[in-house]
Amino acid sequence: DPSLYAALSLADQLAKAGIRVGPGVRAGRTPLDTPVLARHRSEELADIVKRTLKNSNNVKAEMLLMAAGARRFGPPATFRKGRHALEAVMSELGVEPGRYLLENGSGLSRRSRIRPADMVSVLLALHRNRALGDDVLSALPLAGFEGTLKRRFSNSPAAGLLRAKTGTLNGVSCLSGFIGRGTRQTFFSLMSWGVRRFGPMYRAQVALGETLARTARRVPDRPA
Repeated sequence: DPSLYAALSLADQLAKAGIRVGPGVRAGRTPLDTPVLARHRSEELADIVKRTLKNSNNVKAEMLLMAAGARRFGPPATFRKGRHALEAVMSELGVEPGRYLLENGSGLSRRSRIRPADMVSVLLALHRNRALGDDVLSALPLAGFEGTLKRRFSNSPAAGLLRAKTGTLNGVSCLSGFIGRGTRQTFFSLMSWGVRRFGPMYRAQVALGETLARTARRVPDRPA
């Protein structure tokens, strides 16, 4: 609850400054004639997305979904608006709501569902989007060098060539992204459920990444 969090943080700082605060903090409506006391300008959206994906920041992911809802349907930012905004975009990509289930913005839910093929469709759509694609796809961790994939692909043929987002819960391991450069890129999505030991699963993901890397290096790039 971003509004309540902000209010509680303000009350805490006021109390530390010796300013008496009432007995509690509650939600209310802001009068139209309320003066603006301060403004805060965030980082550029591309930078926020990069921080979110490279280090798998779940809180930022939740906030991005709600912010998208507020952008499309107006404030205040809520999960419900964010879900409707995402559903609209997914439908534009040909992935109807009945083919996936969204429980939150971070993926930290055992009820959330999407098919690997539909995830690849989303990645391909980003690849073709000249306005947004480069910023989003370049925000995925670079295997062997960045974020959640810094160690998993170290000293691997896929290092420096594969970009992907991890997804991990107890018993669940996912990896979705692409490999290759220029116009020769292969998109993939691996989703595993009921994983008992993560070591063998990570090794299998690395092995597949290495196979794709060897293939990508053998195939010459096509002219744009």
